[in-house]
Amino acid sequence: MDLNATLKFDAAPGEVFAMLTDEGFLERKAQATYALSQESTVTRDGDTATVKQMRELSGEELPDYARKFVGDRLKLHQTDQWRESATDGSRPGTISVRISGAPVTLDGTTSLTLVGDGTEYHLWGRIKASVPFVGGKIEQTVHDALLSAVRTEEAAGQRWLAEQRGGQRSV
Repeated sequence: MDLNATLKFDAAPGEVFAMLTDEGFLERKAQATYALSQESTVTRDGDTATVKQMRELSGEELPDYARKFVGDRLKLHQTDQWRESATDGSRPGTISVRISGAPVTLDGTTSLTLVGDGTEYHLWGRIKASVPFVGGKIEQTVHDALLSAVRTEEAAGQRWLAEQRGGQRSV
């Protein structure tokens, strides 16, 4: 099952990249998505970066058929790799999500694109649940949960950027 999402930020791609690779923002993002705990690391190599984040989330709201794989808590491991930026700050990347104890994966691409005086963050990924009979239902559940998390992260990002600019818009 495909996951397609576009997040919009009122900031230049360089500012959005700085936010997405800031450990303080990663903690804020985890809090916004009700993570019970989180760990993150950011590794930079010149103009590129790798962001690894583990979030432990409650599995209580998952349907029974999904909870039997992850239990009452699930550990979501996300790795984002950002490649070099273009002259306008736009940049491509990749995303990988794994859930401990569950045969569910998401692999895809990301990009930050300058649009007008803001940035669009595009995410495309393929969700795969290798579970006989209920794989499609699990993929749909994961799709809906990830899409909801992406929207929550977009709102957290908008707040973060506004705070970093002290309420002033500077692109």
